[in-house]
Amino acid sequence: MTAIPDGGDAVVSALRDCGVTTVFGIPASYTIEVYDALARQGGIRSITARNEQAAAFMADGYARRSGEPGVVIVTGGPGLGNAVTGLQTAYADSSPVVVIASDHDPARRAAHPVGLPHEALDQEGLAKAAGALVVRADDPGSVEGAVTEALAACRRGRPRPGVVLIGRSALEAPRSPDPGAGKPQIFTPPASTPPAVGSEDLHRVAELLRSAVNPVAVVGAGVVRGGACRELARFLALTGLPAVTTAPGRHAVERTAGWMGLLPDPGARALVEQADVVLALGTSFGSASTAEWTMRIDGALIHIDIDPASLGQHYRADLALRADVRSFLTSLIEVAASLPGLGPPRPRPPSPAPVSHPWIDPIEAALPARGVTICGDVTMASHWIPRAVSLGPERRLFTPWNFMTLGWAYAAALGVQAAAPGDAVLAVMGDGGALFTIGELAAAVEHRLAVCLLVFNNRSYGIIAELQDRFRGGRRFGVDLEQPDFTAAARAFGMRAEQAATPEQLEEALRRNIGAGEPGLVEVRVDIEDLSVDSAHL
Repeated sequence: MTAIPDGGDAVVSALRDCGVTTVFGIPASYTIEVYDALARQGGIRSITARNEQAAAFMADGYARRSGEPGVVIVTGGPGLGNAVTGLQTAYADSSPVVVIASDHDPARRAAHPVGLPHEALDQEGLAKAAGALVVRADDPGSVEGAVTEALAACRRGRPRPGVVLIGRSALEAPRSPDPGAGKPQIFTPPASTPPAVGSEDLHRVAELLRSAVNPVAVVGAGVVRGGACRELARFLALTGLPAVTTAPGRHAVERTAGWMGLLPDPGARALVEQADVVLALGTSFGSASTAEWTMRIDGALIHIDIDPASLGQHYRADLALRADVRSFLTSLIEVAASLPGLGPPRPRPPSPAPVSHPWIDPIEAALPARGVTICGDVTMASHWIPRAVSLGPERRLFTPWNFMTLGWAYAAALGVQAAAPGDAVLAVMGDGGALFTIGELAAAVEHRLAVCLLVFNNRSYGIIAELQDRFRGGRRFGVDLEQPDFTAAARAFGMRAEQAATPEQLEEALRRNIGAGEPGLVEVRVDIEDLSVDSAHL
């Protein structure tokens, strides 16, 4: 039977024309045309998740590692509803995730409620509430334009998620011979690309830094997202400027390249508070990085960010420049190299001593020197990893930092592995978070995504248990959990798995499973006190 090209073909053609090579999702009756076109046309890898929330997390990991949009294809109604947590996480952490979902046609939406399958009250409002740009295609001629616009818009300025809602008749109808015949409806205007920083502002930045006695750079996730790690390293080497990072910007600076600590740790915070000039690069100065904005900035603040809403939002900037961090640093390096007194490296303060932890040191020892990505969940171990593990542009760390999404790390790590098959990928989770997406072990095996999942099993929602112990007199409620044997569960999915009872055993197990070319799981049974944040002396 010869297939007649339909709206599904239009979706897939638009994806291919935009350079998309991988999509995530779950086939459904309302998206059958799209998945049929993926099968017939070929050329785009489709990774089938076991839950749409996990599919969105996979796309998020893919986007963070590749710098390209992560694409999700799901049914409307429950599929989009499940993906909303991933959209909110992508919005909070500025990740270009695009969800393509089916929708009912305008007449049926207007007649709501009529008792249709997958009938949602307001899919457009649901997506917009998650921070997504919404593009709607209700006729066949607008499908390709809608997909193309969403993929382009999520990369303009600060990356944000997008949602394409495609009416059922637009998917079912024969593909339009004129893709531009219908104009897609766009419900959120995309941000424009910032202009280049002018020579006068560049020289002003250079003069402020040259005259400073105790300057410091604050490096945020915008440096990572903007692909500016190499330019930052050149700038720090040229000037000798010390750098502190936020947690999402941690791997932008290697310890040996001038990294002075992690905000809001006391040592890094003191450098910022004592600085007479602060050069803030790609950071929004969020609550977690500034201890709910109790950190002071008394010196002159130079704030560089691609998002105008971030400039001066929490701290008054003496010089606020909307700019792409990479192009800004490239231009500033040229100015600094030619400006007397700024080029030769100045003495930096002593680097902080490496943090050591008996359960985190094995991760440091087992990881390869290069080509590594760690995805950390909302778990007690995630407090220690950016402080105790050597990180840099070739040893990356991704976390759901701003939305604090429990259960994110493993699915995101699968997306990372799909984006970078050569990476050694480690997902670090607690037992509570691991059960959110335990079904994705099947996706890892099926699609041969060689991620190592490390589960620290303290049989609880440990962070909340610790808070209850500290602030509620030890009255724990709803946090002590009955948990499975994670290694037995992994083996049931056909995956290699092992337990470790000591730090030495953990290091050996990680060496066998990280970068092994196949998915694996390592479980460590610990007590809440073993990874307690209270035991940190930072």
